[in-house]
Amino acid sequence: MYLLFSSGPESFSIFLVFRFLLHYKHNSIMMTTLTLKAQCEQINWPLHTMHALKIGAGKWKEGQVSDLKPEQVVVTRLAAENRESCWCEGMGISILMKAAALDVLTKRNIFNDREDAIRRFFEAQCTILKAYQPEILTCIQNISPEQLQEHIIEICTDPLTQYFYQKEYSHQGILQNFLSSLAYLVDSNLIAKIAALFMTNPYDYRSGWPDLTVIDKNGVSFIEVKTTDRLHESQLRFAKEIAKPLGLVCCVVQLLPQKH
Repeated sequence: MYLLFSSGPESFSIFLVFRFLLHYKHNSIMMTTLTLKAQCEQINWPLHTMHALKIGAGKWKEGQVSDLKPEQVVVTRLAAENRESCWCEGMGISILMKAAALDVLTKRNIFNDREDAIRRFFEAQCTILKAYQPEILTCIQNISPEQLQEHIIEICTDPLTQYFYQKEYSHQGILQNFLSSLAYLVDSNLIAKIAALFMTNPYDYRSGWPDLTVIDKNGVSFIEVKTTDRLHESQLRFAKEIAKPLGLVCCVVQLLPQKH
């Protein structure tokens, strides 16, 4: 604290950093207290409303199916429009990056174990193998579509990966099918761009991804599903630091109870 009040360039630099941190924290708090509509306007994401029958706390009905979560209602509506989606908050993109980089992740694996490279989360590997990030990015950028599909199959048929996915996302379809479709729509250059940004802050950038990754005839987009809550700080960070620089197409769907 003494340096903040002493003279000289060092104390002035610390003062500027302190002011910046206070300003950043103030802006973050202000953004998280805005209404959902105002937040969407701030980050330039369209806000759409959708209505469904609410049958209890966090439970919704769509058609003849009851006891659905909000995300499942939106997934069902998207399917009716021939839009395929995966409810896993960016996990599809994370696995796609890992599949594209799998050969280098295996080559540089600390245990020299491909199985470990397959099972370890991509953010952990980005941290452990930080010195090899240029090599990882080159591998991602140069992978052929055929090899990427082979790696997707290799990851998705791993028993532990299957167990985790089925446990956490039992309501989903087959992960391999979705990732195979996703890989055809996301070219290696975009995967490399996402990975390059992701690697700068992997443990923060693993969170905040929208609930749904959606693929259709127009390409890939992302949907955050809300009911009564607002966008969280990690989601606002994703919008500003990942989605905007990379030009990712994102929106928010607010699910509201239909009026009887």
